[in-house]
Amino acid sequence: MKRLLIVPLCLCLVFLFSACDEETRTAFQELQSAVQNSEQLTTGLQEMTRTIEEMDSTDREPVETVDFRELQSLLPETLPGMERVDLEGARQTMGGISVANAKATFQSENRGRLTVEVTDMGGVGGLAALGMGMLMMEVDRESMQGYERTRDYQGHRMHEKWDGQRERGEVTVLVERRFAVKAEGRNVPMETILASIEGINLRALEGMK
Repeated sequence: MKRLLIVPLCLCLVFLFSACDEETRTAFQELQSAVQNSEQLTTGLQEMTRTIEEMDSTDREPVETVDFRELQSLLPETLPGMERVDLEGARQTMGGISVANAKATFQSENRGRLTVEVTDMGGVGGLAALGMGMLMMEVDRESMQGYERTRDYQGHRMHEKWDGQRERGEVTVLVERRFAVKAEGRNVPMETILASIEGINLRALEGMK
């Protein structure tokens, strides 16, 4: 009986939607998008809640960060159509909390610029995973201007964002809830940004845990 009622109801909704003017249809589509974004936000909050609960149960304490020179050794030396123009590294400590970071900068002949970096947040303890809350969310949206999504990459969480109008993009991967691998570029194709992430040996990074 319920199934018999659902079919006419769906047909009625389709008829009403097709009969609406353009402004009404646009408002309806925006409502659908808002509902979808709300569901994604709810999923992300649930994931963050589980992360906090795991932090409480495991009581993760800050650990000694690795030497930033080891992180530098993982950064790519070359990228397609780009030259590495700078290599930086540092370890900073404040109030007993330490963070190590290594960053490489690349440039192309057409003024393209890309930075790729690896950060060890082990000195922050369980707060490291909490600080990467965006990666805990399920995001999947796209438009004519670009896209944004989260997905699995080699067993880790990855967040991608691309703005085609400005030709800017960024990719972040969270490894072992401790290491953040991030690439950010402008005036470069998204394929090159992803290539900079693929050039980093994540298994070697896992071994530094």
